[in-house]
Amino acid sequence: PPNGFSRVTRAGDGTWTPVVADTIGDDWHRFTLDADGVPVTFGYADLPPWQLRSLREGVAASLGQPSDTWFPERYLPTRSPAFGLEVVTPRYGAALQYPDSLAVAWPEGDAYTHVELPGTGAPQYTCVVPDGPPCEGLTCQESGVGVEEDQFALARTEDGAFW
Repeated sequence: PPNGFSRVTRAGDGTWTPVVADTIGDDWHRFTLDADGVPVTFGYADLPPWQLRSLREGVAASLGQPSDTWFPERYLPTRSPAFGLEVVTPRYGAALQYPDSLAVAWPEGDAYTHVELPGTGAPQYTCVVPDGPPCEGLTCQESGVGVEEDQFALARTEDGAFW
């Protein structure tokens, strides 16, 4: 459609069928198929506090903790599992990157489960680097521990667990 998103499926004869995709929130949309092959939409509302939301078969769910940062947290939804993989864990979920940690969240009943991964916050830099050349005379040596912005992934193992 001219405004919105479409889900396109391919039939056995090679033809394609577009269907308007349901969305949730105002922006930062992502889409996946859950472990049952059902489409799931993710998105954030357009104002803080940012709350990641999912929509599956008309049922909305919150995922992860709300955040009052300048922009919503970066996130990756689970990809659909490999064909034939028996999934005994949640049907879908998302990895979220908060300033102080990465977390994995998935719907559970009317709520969600949220697991933070310790030691995965963004590195804290202390060196002041000029915006452009010349860079002569810089003596600050930067070191830190953490996960850089957008440098994470989410996958399922053969037992269906999230990693």
